[in-house]
Amino acid sequence: MLLGVSSLALASLVTTGCQLGTIPEADMVVVEDPGLDPQSLYETNVEPQLKMSCSCHTLKQDAVEPFLSADNGYQTIKNFAGGKFLTANPDASLLLQKGKHLGPSLTQEQYDFAHAWLDAESVTSGKGAASPTSPTVALRIGDFYINLESLTKDPLSKITFSMAQSVGRSYRISNLQLTAGPTGGIQIKHPRFIIFTASGVTPESSDGLSTVDLTVDANKTATIGSGSLLLTSLPATSARMALAFEIIKVVNGMPVVLACKNLVGFDGVKPTLSTCAALCHSPTATDPRKAQATGAFNMANAASTDPMLVGALCVNTLARLDKAMPDKSVLVVQAQPAATGGTPNHPYKIDNVTNFTNFKTAVTTWASGEK
Repeated sequence: MLLGVSSLALASLVTTGCQLGTIPEADMVVVEDPGLDPQSLYETNVEPQLKMSCSCHTLKQDAVEPFLSADNGYQTIKNFAGGKFLTANPDASLLLQKGKHLGPSLTQEQYDFAHAWLDAESVTSGKGAASPTSPTVALRIGDFYINLESLTKDPLSKITFSMAQSVGRSYRISNLQLTAGPTGGIQIKHPRFIIFTASGVTPESSDGLSTVDLTVDANKTATIGSGSLLLTSLPATSARMALAFEIIKVVNGMPVVLACKNLVGFDGVKPTLSTCAALCHSPTATDPRKAQATGAFNMANAASTDPMLVGALCVNTLARLDKAMPDKSVLVVQAQPAATGGTPNHPYKIDNVTNFTNFKTAVTTWASGEK
């Protein structure tokens, strides 16, 4: 279903100081998808239950420090006793093991919600044998881009692929590629897609990339395995997926100053990014999925006037730019309505033809100076 962005979101655009030319409420549409990152799972499914049944833990109980808070509740429970609740195996978490004490034990529904959240925390952070996961992407057909900066510290490193539905709940991944940025090569070993749902986290069943051990030199792109992978028995399209690795590391790293060549041209792109930041791609955004979106691409600096912050955002945006074919850039096609050629795996779209054309023109102008 497509929904207009709420008036609350529009009010946020005003209060965050968006520049002239940002996208009006009526021109942006959004596909409803649940937030499946750990913070969204906690705030949506777990926190309301804990505050209802465990409200005594907003205060110190004997020697037990409070782990529920009216403000910044997610960080409070994550940091409780040095992260005591966040175990590699969710079943071992004291939050689930406590059972009936001076207060009630968790109901089965509360237990399941908490288990799913703790499972997502464990897998996302890499507490098990694998690496932390990459940012997640929607489980839909389309062209995909996964930025690897959180794992490599290079904002221009990425994994790209296309996904098409095969039969039923089976999907074919094709053109699966790894690109290393300029700060060093990247080695990956045994990559595996991880599926996130509201009820838990599971690796995709085929494990078809188990023999991959690939090293890509700086500024180079290489195919991962055969470049193709069949994912079977996937859940509904409200799920999301990410990649985890047995090994992912930078090799032959080198000191490189990353900077855009055409910051003046980037000024034309910033207003739209500022709108996106106010909606979901910043920690202060209005959308409840903001942690998920910000993890994929933090656009908070789009409203800044600090040249260093704007320059850093420009470099991060550069990773999403196809200099040769700017109108095919992931930056463009994710905002483009699917009916006119955009990729359907991004929830927000610029639905007004004039505003979208202006954005695409701004990206093209910026790209011309980045070659």
